[in-house]
Amino acid sequence: MLTARQNELLTRVGSDTPMHGLLKRYWQPALLSSDVGERGCDPVRFSFLGEPYIAFRDAAGQVGVFAENCCHRGSSLALARAEGDGIRCIFHGWKFAADGTLLDTPNVADETFKQRFRGTAFPVREAADLVWVYFGSASEPPPFREYEYMNVPSSHRLIMRMKLDCNWLQVMEGGLDSSHVGILHAEFAKSFEARDASLPEGLQAQAQVYSTDYAPRIDVRDTEFGFHYAALRDAGDGRNVHARITAYVFPNTNMIPPNMFVIHYVPYDDTHTAQIVTYWDKERPVDRERTLRVLGLDQPGVWIDDHMEQSPDNRWLQDRAKMRAGSWSGLIGLGQEDTAVNVSQGPILDRTKETLVPSDVACIHVRKLLLHELEHGDPAAPFAIQPPRTSTIQALEVKIPRDADWTRSVPGNAVADAVGVAG
Repeated sequence: MLTARQNELLTRVGSDTPMHGLLKRYWQPALLSSDVGERGCDPVRFSFLGEPYIAFRDAAGQVGVFAENCCHRGSSLALARAEGDGIRCIFHGWKFAADGTLLDTPNVADETFKQRFRGTAFPVREAADLVWVYFGSASEPPPFREYEYMNVPSSHRLIMRMKLDCNWLQVMEGGLDSSHVGILHAEFAKSFEARDASLPEGLQAQAQVYSTDYAPRIDVRDTEFGFHYAALRDAGDGRNVHARITAYVFPNTNMIPPNMFVIHYVPYDDTHTAQIVTYWDKERPVDRERTLRVLGLDQPGVWIDDHMEQSPDNRWLQDRAKMRAGSWSGLIGLGQEDTAVNVSQGPILDRTKETLVPSDVACIHVRKLLLHELEHGDPAAPFAIQPPRTSTIQALEVKIPRDADWTRSVPGNAVADAVGVAG
């Protein structure tokens, strides 16, 4: 259970909040590449942490991201003209390149002004069909994080953005909660036992025991990048355990086992979140239709323009007749089930009213890690929790002897007490 003050610290992301400053210190997947469009496209508006921005792609293909309001007199750059190597504000004609270079100032006679002044642009990296932006104020951005899904062909990768009408932290905590998998996703878990051929191939080979052990033992180990935790379940043979090892990459990313999923949680504001789910396969092209079917995103009226349409007004699209006929949740697919329970917690979950149990250890630990950084971190040294190469991090499901050390399954990843907040 958290205090009201702690809950506010963790959930509020507006411009005057500590979490706002923390999340800005790391590269964020602010947009899909498809949001920005073709070369020379019109500027598009978007929000991050409650603040407005615009993005555009110049004639050379470079993406530029700016604060929405022009640095001259504050008019929206969403009104700007797209002009080859930049955009031009229609108010006074100032023209900016994608990196903020001031190219033209019709109402300023001093030619040296353009060399002395820059627009409010932010560093941008485009990778794996995502536009990554560093919104922080440090003169040098942190090292860019490289994930394994960035190193496969586009055909082997699927990026799905699910926009949810709730706070970012409850969505991320849902992804860190392993004990719900065999319960909320009961029908999905049973399909594993039968090695359901309709599942994506990478999932068929996993040894699942969710439906027989609902109370896993959770073991958390701090690392250089955040933490690993193992959900340890009885394998049913008297000798082994099933270890489901999840990675949390500070501050707002989970790597979900098997080692084919990375989920980024991007707060638009206090009560709207983009859950960016990446699924990839190193060996073969991804079957988009089959993956969307597993998530329930292929159902009509559920996922419209990336927005999850589930809300209290439509009972989160739950089918009670389907439940009476034998369905556990009355929902179809993992995405629908996760969204329903996350959004049903309200716009911002009140964590002062929780009753926490041992299986909530990972959720408790991520709060500790974030609070530690918010209350004791040094903003002048913002990159202490930063992996040298994120693509080496593993999220696995393995069967191991009951007395074995699960961290040996992720060599080089798990470093106990790496950042001094374990416990």
